[in-house]
Amino acid sequence: MTRGEITGDYQRFNAADQSAFRRWLTVNTVTGAVAIFALIALTAVYSSGSGSMQKEPTPVHAEAH
Repeated sequence: MTRGEITGDYQRFNAADQSAFRRWLTVNTVTGAVAIFALIALTAVYSSGSGSMQKEPTPVHAEAH
């Protein structure tokens, strides 16, 4: 299916079908954006634990008696 066919099909929809399609498209766009945001947030949280958030090594002091 080419871009022109998709546009032509949309234009042939009646007003109710066009409205339903726009709602469907909006819901899917918002859902996709939320999913991408969640994946980015999870990646940021879990990748920070293995990088800059590492614990500093504790210096070992030997006492001479």
